[in-house]
Amino acid sequence: MKKAQRKDFFIEIKKSLNRYLSILFIVALGVAFFSGIRASEPDMRLSVDAVADESDFMDIRVISTMGLTEEDVECIRSVDGITAAEGEYSADVLCAYEEKELVLHMTSLTEELNRLTVKEGRLPEKPGECLIDEQLLLQADYGLGDVLTVSSGTSDPLSDTLKRDSYTVVGIGTSPYYLNFKKGTSNIGNGDIRGFVVIPKEDFALEVYTQVYGTAEGLKGLITAGDAYKEEAKRLVEDVEAIAGERCRVRLADVRGEAEEEL
Repeated sequence: MKKAQRKDFFIEIKKSLNRYLSILFIVALGVAFFSGIRASEPDMRLSVDAVADESDFMDIRVISTMGLTEEDVECIRSVDGITAAEGEYSADVLCAYEEKELVLHMTSLTEELNRLTVKEGRLPEKPGECLIDEQLLLQADYGLGDVLTVSSGTSDPLSDTLKRDSYTVVGIGTSPYYLNFKKGTSNIGNGDIRGFVVIPKEDFALEVYTQVYGTAEGLKGLITAGDAYKEEAKRLVEDVEAIAGERCRVRLADVRGEAEEEL
């Protein structure tokens, strides 16, 4: 009986071979697609984690409407569990290239955290030098040795933020802060940031940092996009927020004191 059923089964397949193969390939394609989707998600998590670990990517970013001082950096560094903290200056500027007006995000070069990957050339070493975003080359044909000229894009003079308006390109690279083509938005130009530019801290005229980055003990061994990492990072944020009130009062007193001295 089983032998007859088996024979009948193959006869039916032979009679409708094309239909059988079509169904077989559709099922195989579906299985392959589903397996690929299931496998890509953990691979993407591991890839992001590898980039974060290699570049000493931040675990927390602290910002303030009145800026952050070196004392704020020290207080963040003293929070239990924080292993490193570093301030960064940043500003959005306009760059005219041929007939285009590009919005660029300029940041100061950090030494410990968010380390850049240099694809060509080197990191800026002295005032007047810069490293540009590799993806910026899709918008503007800059190369090593070219001069990049910027403007404020607002009614405020550029000198309020930067000490110069021209920078020589000495490097091209990528930043772990930007893992996709989108660089964020700005309130100048067309509002679409096209790339980042990294310059030495000495080229900024700002008196306070625009943000402070920090890393925490034990988080480097966890998967960056995993639940365990998120729970530990949440605790870290709560510890930093616990000192925010006092630091804000100190900063407000400093700003008021400077204004009263001028008056």
